[in-house]
Amino acid sequence: MNELDFLQDINDLEPEALNVSAPVKVKSWRGAKRWLAIAAAAIVVCGCVTAGAVALHRGSFGPIKEGTHGYTAEFELEKYKWKEFTGEITEAPELIVEQYATFTPPPIYSNKAFLPNMYFKDFGTLTEAVDYIGLDTMKDVSLPFSEDVTVSVTGDKKGRIKEIDVSSQHYLWDDPMRFGAFFNVKILTQYSSSSVMLSGGDWGDYDPGSIEYKEFLTSKGVLCQYAEIGIGDDSRRQMVSGYIVDSGILYNLGISFDDGGLDTALGMLMAWAEEF
Repeated sequence: MNELDFLQDINDLEPEALNVSAPVKVKSWRGAKRWLAIAAAAIVVCGCVTAGAVALHRGSFGPIKEGTHGYTAEFELEKYKWKEFTGEITEAPELIVEQYATFTPPPIYSNKAFLPNMYFKDFGTLTEAVDYIGLDTMKDVSLPFSEDVTVSVTGDKKGRIKEIDVSSQHYLWDDPMRFGAFFNVKILTQYSSSSVMLSGGDWGDYDPGSIEYKEFLTSKGVLCQYAEIGIGDDSRRQMVSGYIVDSGILYNLGISFDDGGLDTALGMLMAWAEEF
């Protein structure tokens, strides 16, 4: 047995041996990009629950636990078996082990942030990133901005992959409302130490008491929870940040804007949520 075969055997251990549960499979799909055309309609449509509404997966929101500003959003996620990842990401165990073997800690005065337990790959579109990961339950949703995407993979020195993150961000500074957006997907494996993930964070000088936590249901009955940050304060950037848990995977879309852009931002968020 060579090293790669050994790593695959480790990552293919059944979750029962690790006291974790396997996720429910659903089919992934991709919707068309019609953001500006459907943003206004989405505000009317969302909140209507169909007869076959899906079960709600609710997270919890609150002020940031340390410091004086910001918020946290906590979600319970599934832990996937490594053998369910069928894309080229199967190279991950070998890459992580190789990084540990060749890693030399930088001098204490160095600004290098590289650690051997992580590696990154860049893609031109979310579709390419989804194909690389190869997980049937992962959604390939449309985004309201160009999709340069980074996949980050976290593992340990034995090559056991623990967490996968997909992220993208974009700024439209030529827009009158200076819209910007960021997108993140978080996937856990059977080797993750916890199934509870925290999102959100420290948003400058915003008073935690002024951050509002809201939610809506899509026409398919999918729950989207979101935070409104700095709304109505024209002296700083404002934001809506929405969260959906689908098949145990956490999806987050945040949209920032100048004063007056709330309705358009909410339309973008609701149109995105309708794809689940």
